[in-house]
Amino acid sequence: SESAVVPRKRAWIDRGQYLPEVIYIAFGFLLLYTAFNSAASTLTLVFPTFGATNLMIIFFVFGLASLFAPLGVALLDPKWCIWIASVLITFWVAMLLTRILELVIFASVLIGCARCAPFF
Repeated sequence: SESAVVPRKRAWIDRGQYLPEVIYIAFGFLLLYTAFNSAASTLTLVFPTFGATNLMIIFFVFGLASLFAPLGVALLDPKWCIWIASVLITFWVAMLLTRILELVIFASVLIGCARCAPFF
C-alpha cells in the first residue's frame, strides 16, 4: 500500500514567533561585550603592570564558571542573565575608576563569572 505524503511545515515559520526575543538577547550580548572590550583596553592604561594579570584572572574565572553556566541559565531566564552581567560589568568599570587594586581584583572575579552567562 502507498503511504500518503504528509506536507511538513517549515521550521523557520514556527520559530518566527521567537524572533523578537532572539533580537533582544543578541543586542544585549553585543552591548555587553562591546562594553567589556572597551573597558579591558582601558585596564592596561589604568594599571600598566597589572593589566595583563587582571585579564588573566577574568578569563581563568570565566573558564571555571563556564562549567556551571548551564545550571545558572536554567534557573534564570537568559534576559536576566544578560541583565545581571551588565550590572556586574558596570560595577567592574566603577572599580576601575577607583584605582584601588583589591577592589579591581574582586570585581574581576565577579566579571569572570558574569561573562559566561550569556553563552548558554
